[in-house]
Amino acid sequence: MARPTKFTPAFIKKEAKAFRDYAKSNALPYLKTFCAERGYSAQRISAFAEKCDEFKEALEYQKDIFESKLVKLALFDKINSNFAIFTM
Repeated sequence: MARPTKFTPAFIKKEAKAFRDYAKSNALPYLKTFCAERGYSAQRISAFAEKCDEFKEALEYQKDIFESKLVKLALFDKINSNFAIFTM
């Protein structure tokens, strides 16, 4: 008998919206911070993206937003440019 999971398709769709909102509203939206705040491992993200196209799109959106914000912060000396290069 399979173990019930809270990670249902409906849950993953809800997380996709929350993830997209998080990426928009945070100064530097970091994937692991989002996951920790939501109560699951960052490794779970890959499974979410495989199961749900909406989550896959939200993940790509977050990566683009993160990179864009990181570059802007480095260009205007808000963060160390070496850190930005290392992170990317």
